[in-house]
Amino acid sequence: RNEGLYYKLIVEHFREMSPIIYTPTVGWACANYGANYSRPRGMYFSALDKGEMDHMVYNWNNEEVDAIVVTDGSRILGLGDLGVGGLNISIGKLDLYVGAAGFHPGRVLPCVIDVGTNNERLLEDP
Repeated sequence: RNEGLYYKLIVEHFREMSPIIYTPTVGWACANYGANYSRPRGMYFSALDKGEMDHMVYNWNNEEVDAIVVTDGSRILGLGDLGVGGLNISIGKLDLYVGAAGFHPGRVLPCVIDVGTNNERLLEDP
C-alpha cells in the first residue's frame, strides 16, 4: 500500500475519485468491514473505555489533529446499523476532507464509538 500515492491521486483527480472513496463505495466497505479488515485506521472506543478515552487519544500516532469524524455506526444512511464497521464512514469522510479541503492525511482522526449493534447478521457472525 502506498498511502502517499493514494492521497496524491485523490487530490489531483478529486472529481473522478470522490465516488470511489465515498458514496457508493464506502457503503460496500462498511458492509464488508469484518471480512476485509487489514489494520486499524482509526480509534475505537467502547462503554468499557469510560474514563480512559483521554489516555487512549494520547496513543494516536500524531499529536496534531486538525479534524475528527466520529460515528457510532448505528444509522448509516441507506445501510442501517453497521456497528463498528461504520468506522469506514469516518475514514471516507476524512479522505474527502483531505482531497477537497487540503487537510493533511496524517492529521485527521477517524473514530467509532462501539455502542453495540442490533444487526442480526453482525450478531450471528463470529
